[in-house]
Amino acid sequence: MERNLRNPDINISTYIVQDSISSGKMTEQRQFKGVFDELSQQWRQDTKFLSSASQIVDHPAYQQIIEFGEPMLPFILEEVRNERGHWFFALHKITGHVPDNIQNLTFAQIRQAWLDWFKDQNNSEHKCGNNED
Repeated sequence: MERNLRNPDINISTYIVQDSISSGKMTEQRQFKGVFDELSQQWRQDTKFLSSASQIVDHPAYQQIIEFGEPMLPFILEEVRNERGHWFFALHKITGHVPDNIQNLTFAQIRQAWLDWFKDQNNSEHKCGNNED
């Protein structure tokens, strides 16, 4: 799926890896990783002194990550695992999921709820995919 970036300074073609050994999927992951790294770096730089959560998540680079959708989830999940950044809003927008009882959870508990949810999703996919009855 072709994406149209709002930021003309970021060109996805820059991240295309010309590696004849790599599969198409691996090359695509590298493209998305490069775009994610560029956008998240720009977002962090531009929002590091902001205290308003709405201003942080409304930043154009953050919104572009959300627009890419599911291909960005592995990179966002890695950020959540490493406790870097405000990624819960992006996770919600991309997945449609909201952790149970979120209003009563601490930041650490919300983080763990997302990690547990992804683990459950991964386990469910493997169980469904292995049913060859």
